[in-house]
Amino acid sequence: MKKLYPLLSVLFLIYWGCNPSYISDSSKNEILSKLEKSKYDGKEIVFVDVPNSDEKGFTFLSHLNGKRINDYHSIKNKRGKVIGVHSDKYSSFLVIQLDDGQYVKSMYQKLDYTYFPEHLDSVKNEMIGKEIWLNEKVQNTLKFSGGYSFKKFDKVKIVDIEPMYTFIFIEPYMLKVQSSDGQTGYVYKFMKSGGPLPRIQYFTFDPLYSQWESDILNSIKFGKVRIGMTREQVMVSMGQNPSDVSTNESKLGIVEWWSFKNPSKTIMFMNGKVDVIQNN
Repeated sequence: MKKLYPLLSVLFLIYWGCNPSYISDSSKNEILSKLEKSKYDGKEIVFVDVPNSDEKGFTFLSHLNGKRINDYHSIKNKRGKVIGVHSDKYSSFLVIQLDDGQYVKSMYQKLDYTYFPEHLDSVKNEMIGKEIWLNEKVQNTLKFSGGYSFKKFDKVKIVDIEPMYTFIFIEPYMLKVQSSDGQTGYVYKFMKSGGPLPRIQYFTFDPLYSQWESDILNSIKFGKVRIGMTREQVMVSMGQNPSDVSTNESKLGIVEWWSFKNPSKTIMFMNGKVDVIQNN
């Protein structure tokens, strides 16, 4: 049991630090007097909606004044400006002064539950009007109603960007997409790197490339990996990025190992083509 204490302490600090909280009157003066400058100072910031909160606004992901809150609606969609960063012995927090005069602190590195309006504008300029090919099902509403539409590899157009909390470390936006027949739905916007979650939500290229061989295309449609596939073909077929990649050189050329966790699989590429497949 003693071995669990360090792990529990780390998990507690992660939970405590990830969520925004109001700064109490008793600690406000001390925190404000010790503020340091940050690269975000003066920027407008907005707290986003949280999709898994119920009608009363309850969410497992937020707390105020160190306590679990029962009404996230009291802070969502509020605006403010970053005024500096405060550091304690555990972590660093951005300090935000809301338009109503209250002060809020938010984890410096992740900025969970928030977005910068100027960043939202840049994302809209970059993505609205572009076509993507789906890897995951698309939800019908922002509130995770359980309704789904579209199929894997459907081509859709991005018609809007909606601020919405998704996952830790992931940009807080949902892509509103529309099919050629007018159906609309929402899909997560993942960072260009894929983010910390390996699952790919959508492709920016046609995943059923017409010039790929028919047997390769059939394998991709059924999520199968076969000898001779390229890295791109494996990524499309698996629908995810590898959790681990290692590379070395041999007398025969470049050897690359891709490891996947779900399903558990290890794939060896020889000079860019699948040479060995291990189902772990």
